[in-house]
Amino acid sequence: MRLTLLQRLLIALPMTALVVGVFVLYTRRESTTGRYKNVCLSNLRAIGAVNAMYWSDNDDHMPLENWIDALDQIMKNPSHMDCPDVMKTQKHFGYAMLLGVAGLEVGKVKEPEKSVMYFETDALGRNVVANLAARSGRHSNGSFLVFFDTHARYRKLGEEVK
Repeated sequence: MRLTLLQRLLIALPMTALVVGVFVLYTRRESTTGRYKNVCLSNLRAIGAVNAMYWSDNDDHMPLENWIDALDQIMKNPSHMDCPDVMKTQKHFGYAMLLGVAGLEVGKVKEPEKSVMYFETDALGRNVVANLAARSGRHSNGSFLVFFDTHARYRKLGEEVK
């Protein structure tokens, strides 16, 4: 039995639409994740830069536990304090200061390029201070960290961090 042209089209078009639909959904999800990843990296770089400004005004000391309040006074765009991935489900934040660095004199940090100041976390709230066990795996099972030399970097969960 031979199929007519119309019958062939009725079979081929839905199959093509299904393949295109799956492709569009997959690429859209990946681009959203990538965009959030880039925004988080940019936000944490901004937090690192604002910290350097804070240090120059505060005798080279880190902010105290109310670090968001302290940095808000300097930062021109407070949306840098909000992870866009968290904002989908919560209202704000998604970043934390490392436990033990509040009020620390920056000059006493031995290896600033390896020592963490801030990181992404699932512990939500204003002025979160936590240890690295609270790191989030929001971005491809890893998160961004800000170091004392003010650079930000992506690290997989489980990868050694000082």
